[in-house]
Amino acid sequence: MLAFATLAAPAAASTVINLTGGEVLGIGSKVGTFDNGTVSGTVEAFTAGFCGALCSPVLTQDASEGIGIARNAFDDPAIDAFQAEAITFVFDEEVIFEAIDFGFVDADDDWSITVDGDTLVDMNNEDPFISFGGVTGTTLTISAFFEFPADLVLGEFDDFNIQSLTVSVIDDPTIIPLPASAGLLLAGLGGLGFARRRRQR
Repeated sequence: MLAFATLAAPAAASTVINLTGGEVLGIGSKVGTFDNGTVSGTVEAFTAGFCGALCSPVLTQDASEGIGIARNAFDDPAIDAFQAEAITFVFDEEVIFEAIDFGFVDADDDWSITVDGDTLVDMNNEDPFISFGGVTGTTLTISAFFEFPADLVLGEFDDFNIQSLTVSVIDDPTIIPLPASAGLLLAGLGGLGFARRRRQR
């Protein structure tokens, strides 16, 4: 049986993915790419709503507020809850998620944040900044969600964009396979060497 010792180097410095500028390619498409020179990956627009053929979600971008989603030519180009819109970022390598900056945020906005399928945040918050506290993963999904009666009766629909993501790159861990009995083996070899040396004297 093998035991694996993992020696992980410290994470690199933080890097910010600016979603208001040219670091995202594919605006106007369902799937785009991002690359800020340090991290890269894909970003995809989703909708879980009931609008069928009328829904063809594409990525949108506002020069000051960041990226969002539009389902059709009549849809608000932000991430909203009416059709349960979501954006998923898939990184090319594992990163440490540090923070998200939102745009167009107010007290009516609800969002859900998941990393690698695990929900981290389900909240209603007008704070445009979310700090993760060092969660690692490769896939980040930010979703708006529909709440009744607030969204339907009171018209408090979610309506926000994503301005930036802050992450750190994890330096590749060095994985050294060692037999479970490696310690005993080394001690035995050392003992034999010591005994042989004593015998030669």
